[in-house]
Amino acid sequence: MPQWLPATRTNPKLQSRLNVGCIWIGLCVLTMVTASPANAQSRRQLELTTTITSGQEHRPRSLETKLSLTAWSMVGSGGARKGGERVIYVIKPGSKKSKVRLPLGCLEVSKKGRVQMQLAHPMDFALSSGLRRVFGIVEAIPEQRLRELASGDDRIQIAGLRTNARVPVSYECEINPDDPSQLIYRAELVGDSIKTSYLNSQVEIQSVKQTLIYDKETLRLIQGTWERKALRTGNGSSTRLDELVEFQEIEHKALSPAELSDVNKQFATLEKVAIGTLPGEAKKDLHQLTSVLEAYTKTHSDGEFASAIPALTTALRKQLAKIGEPKDPDVKGRKLVGKKAPDFKLQDLTGRDVSLADFAGKIVMVTFWGYA
Repeated sequence: MPQWLPATRTNPKLQSRLNVGCIWIGLCVLTMVTASPANAQSRRQLELTTTITSGQEHRPRSLETKLSLTAWSMVGSGGARKGGERVIYVIKPGSKKSKVRLPLGCLEVSKKGRVQMQLAHPMDFALSSGLRRVFGIVEAIPEQRLRELASGDDRIQIAGLRTNARVPVSYECEINPDDPSQLIYRAELVGDSIKTSYLNSQVEIQSVKQTLIYDKETLRLIQGTWERKALRTGNGSSTRLDELVEFQEIEHKALSPAELSDVNKQFATLEKVAIGTLPGEAKKDLHQLTSVLEAYTKTHSDGEFASAIPALTTALRKQLAKIGEPKDPDVKGRKLVGKKAPDFKLQDLTGRDVSLADFAGKIVMVTFWGYA
């Protein structure tokens, strides 16, 4: 079997800058949704499905993430005078393949619609993208446009393409013919495609479609579909950059200030635990956080955040297991030299199965890469 070989060390300062840059890019994804002040003081059951298609144009791969969320919306941390909305959520994966690294989180939506993820794992890209569409309002659809059932043209910024280009779309709003208590807003790209650039690559935006359904009285978003198809070319290769986000509100319930206060208190307890599981956080208080989680479990084993307890418990155990491990990657790597490497099997670009075991007795260099 192949054996582990020592790898070169990455400059820690450079790696830190790269990590911060990736997180910043992930958190600065922009989209167009409408404000929903009707969400305030409420509890909502939501279904969210995000399908991301990427990879080489001739052999793209799709990753589907299905999630069920319970979300509590309340007045933002800035207070009623400053406006805005605070959203606390807990996640239940919709399938075994749909995994998230943090089972609960919080975001703040400013009065102008800017979204700030207060608690989110930087690698949960599909979740972050979906939540920003459901709750975010970077380019708010004017309330007057919905009330007047308007139609016309607009220019919007497309999420997730790392480009500042604004593309032309045509939009229309009408009463839902199947349910007069709802409004339907549709927007679609004008023309066949739009070409823009990012660094040394060219991005062709081939399709943009949005179908949003609102409660007619409160303008609360209750269902939505956001679809984008794009192709990036550069350095002799073409890469798909497609995304489909589907959202459905299952239940909506108004809550009293006392009920929301209890939710806030429970979240404040679990937030400390969740922060302790994030990468780069100090680990000296892990034993204390474990005690906090155990105490919470005894009193809230069947509460609103019960579904998050197993994931948080597992994450804390993993962090505790790392205590005492050397931080220097060279030191950690030397411990693996000479040991048996775990076998795995993947497909190459032609679809042929390749196993690490096929190279037994040979020196093998494995490079992991991908598009975020």
